[in-house]
Amino acid sequence: MFKAEKILWALVVIAAVMWFFNVPGKGVLFTLILTSLSLLYYVLGFVVFNGIGFRQMIGKDGLKGLGWKRIVWGVLMGFCASLVCLGILFKIQFWPGSATMLMSGIILFVICGIAGLVALGKNARAWLKTSLLRAGLMTAIAALMFVITDIHLVSIQYRNDPELAEAWKAALNNPDNPELWNKAIDLERSRDMEEAE
Repeated sequence: MFKAEKILWALVVIAAVMWFFNVPGKGVLFTLILTSLSLLYYVLGFVVFNGIGFRQMIGKDGLKGLGWKRIVWGVLMGFCASLVCLGILFKIQFWPGSATMLMSGIILFVICGIAGLVALGKNARAWLKTSLLRAGLMTAIAALMFVITDIHLVSIQYRNDPELAEAWKAALNNPDNPELWNKAIDLERSRDMEEAE
């Protein structure tokens, strides 16, 4: 696992704690971190999921000896991980499209995971075990985010502010009503300003 990946996942945990306690700035932090993770997996997925270190990647031999199957495996797994990170971001931010991204990521991870388990049965490699473990954890997180409804997330996040919770629930139940969305956003901004003072 890259140091950058470890740092970004640690920051995701910190942002999740901020989200749970409704600390202002949580949305910006989540957006920056999960977008960075998504880009890391999308661009360097073939490196991350093949267990290749950064120095080895840029070294003289580079990616020699990997073979096309491992490269394709890493690219597909990186795409799946990128999709899951974006799906989680969209879910937490209540943006449309989260369900599609999460479900697509889960399905692709399961397909790649089955292929990886078949390959693991043929010859056990340390990089493949680590890759499958990472994929399994990300699939579990994606599945959890998929089954939790937006209303439940609002109930958890705004448990100490019933007025704001009801405003967000009304907006989520009526996605085509811009007045309800503006009311919820304005109310949240006013609460953030009050807490900042």
